[in-house]
Amino acid sequence: DIEEALLDWLPSKITKDSLVMVYFAGQAIVAPSGETFLIPYDGSMGSTTRLYPLKDLETALGRLQAKQVLFVFDGTVLKSGVEGRTKLSPPKWAGTTESVLHMISTTGFGKSLESDAWHHGLFTYYLLRGLRGEADLNRNGEVTIGEVAAYVNRKVPTAARSTFKQEQQPQLLPVLRGQDKGLSTVLTTPPTIPATD
Repeated sequence: DIEEALLDWLPSKITKDSLVMVYFAGQAIVAPSGETFLIPYDGSMGSTTRLYPLKDLETALGRLQAKQVLFVFDGTVLKSGVEGRTKLSPPKWAGTTESVLHMISTTGFGKSLESDAWHHGLFTYYLLRGLRGEADLNRNGEVTIGEVAAYVNRKVPTAARSTFKQEQQPQLLPVLRGQDKGLSTVLTTPPTIPATD
């Protein structure tokens, strides 16, 4: 179903001015080979045929003829089949093309923090608040990728420490600087800008 959506359905629905945002909440696993897989809802860690290779996602997203493509991951990153002394490199989220930006909920291995009270992972909670307008720091009525990335990078680590007594640091990949066009891509234009806490 993922391949059908990415390879067949999605390309026919976009134009060169489209913003494509793919959001995945769940788990990813890094195999002993170093390859990273997403674990779909019906996936199984016991068989790679039930997992979705991150490299396939990167290839599919890299082919899209869109103005901007953004992949958002909120979840846990696991190590597969690793004995105590074997070291694995963390996932390589950024693919071979810089046309796809990656907003990842945490760095390296480990889990993203969740709260039953918020009904979301910590990262998703602040991502949604940012998209509703709290990330619009310049108050121009538009929330850009750069503003949302800065917002979650500021809010998530603080909330992780104060609420959960743990660390969580989101990342935007590849690392963009200043006036890179990807940062200025508008994600939403919220009708009202709520006050921040």
